[in-house]
Amino acid sequence: MELLDFGDLPVFEEATTYPLIVSVTKQQPELNYRFKAVTINTLQFEKSLTNYVAENAFDVQADLLPASGWTLSNSIAQQLLEKLKNTGTPLGEYVDGKIYRGVLTGLNEAFVIDEATAERLIDEDERSARVIKRFIAGRDVKRYQKPKVDKYLILFPAGFTYERMEDSELEPWEWIKENYTSLANFLAPHEEKAKKRADKGNFWWELRACAYYHEFQKNKILFQEIATFQAFTWDEVGAYSNNKTFIIPNADLYLLGLLNSKVTWYFINQIASKLQGGALAMQTPYTFQIPIVSGDEETKATITSLVEQILTIKQADAAANTSRLEAEIDVLVYRLYNLTYDEVLLVDPAFALTEAAYNQPEVSYN
Repeated sequence: MELLDFGDLPVFEEATTYPLIVSVTKQQPELNYRFKAVTINTLQFEKSLTNYVAENAFDVQADLLPASGWTLSNSIAQQLLEKLKNTGTPLGEYVDGKIYRGVLTGLNEAFVIDEATAERLIDEDERSARVIKRFIAGRDVKRYQKPKVDKYLILFPAGFTYERMEDSELEPWEWIKENYTSLANFLAPHEEKAKKRADKGNFWWELRACAYYHEFQKNKILFQEIATFQAFTWDEVGAYSNNKTFIIPNADLYLLGLLNSKVTWYFINQIASKLQGGALAMQTPYTFQIPIVSGDEETKATITSLVEQILTIKQADAAANTSRLEAEIDVLVYRLYNLTYDEVLLVDPAFALTEAAYNQPEVSYN
C-alpha cells in the first residue's frame, strides 16, 4: 500500500479539499507489515510526482498505528512515540481528567465587556463587582506570558437568581433590577437576543449551566483550542477564559515546563489532527494523551525554578529572549524521558549540544 497526502495544497483551485491518494495491491499479510507514505509539500515537481514519491516516501509500521486515527510518520518516529507513551502517564490521567473548556456565553456583545464599561458599571453600583469577572480571549494566550486582561465577563451562572432570591416576593427580573441595578440597565437592551440563545440558564440574563465555573478562580495553566504555536501559559489572577481555550486548574509550574517543552510539541504534532495552515487541534482527545513523567524531586525543583525565572522575565518584558532557560528545561526533559542523543535529534533537529555534552550529568547550556 502507498499513501500520498497532499495536505493543504491547492490541488483543485476552485475548492478547498484535502486530497489523499491511496494505492493498494493485493498481497499476503505479513507480520509487522509496513507500507509507504509520503507528505506532498509542493505541486511544483522537478521531474514528476512519481520521482517525488520515490525520493520522499517513508516506511510506516502498520501495527503501531492506533485504532483511534492515523497520523502518518516514519517507523523510527513511530517507535519514539511508543517510547514516550510508555515512559509517562497520560495527561488526562495525571490531572484526573480535570481539563476544562472555556466559557461559552452565546452572546458576547451582551456578556463580554471592556475595562471602561466594567469600571463604569461598578462605579454606578458596587454590587456589580460580585459578578463581573476578568476574562481572557484565546488570542491573548501566549507562551509563558502573563495573559492580557482587557475584557470582563458578566457572570450570572445558571441557578444564580433562584439561589440568591430565596424567599423574595419580587419577580426574578425585578429582583435583578433591584439588586444589580447598573447591570440590569446594561443588559436590558440585549434581552431579545439573549432569550434566543441555546446557551442560557434559567433566565435570559444567566449563562449556561457549568459544573466547573469555580475552577477558573484557581491558579491554572491555559492553552488554546487551536494552536499554530506551542503556547501554554500560567494564570494566577483567577481569570475566566473564552471557549477558544482550555484550562488545567490546580496545576503547577513543573507541569507548565513539561507542556512547553519540545518533547510535548513533538508528541502533539504526531497525534493531533492537522488543520488548515498547519494548526493543531488541541482538544482533550489529543491533549489527554500527552505523556507526563513525574520526575525526581531535584529535577522537578530545577524545572520549576527555571519556569519561575522565565515567567518573571516575560512579565517584565514580553518580548524578552528566554531561549537559553527554555533550552535548559528541554535538556532536563529529554533526560526525564530517557531519550538517546539520536532520539533528541528527531525531536529537535537543531539541537545545539554535542552527544558528549548531552551525556554529561549536568545541563551545560551556555
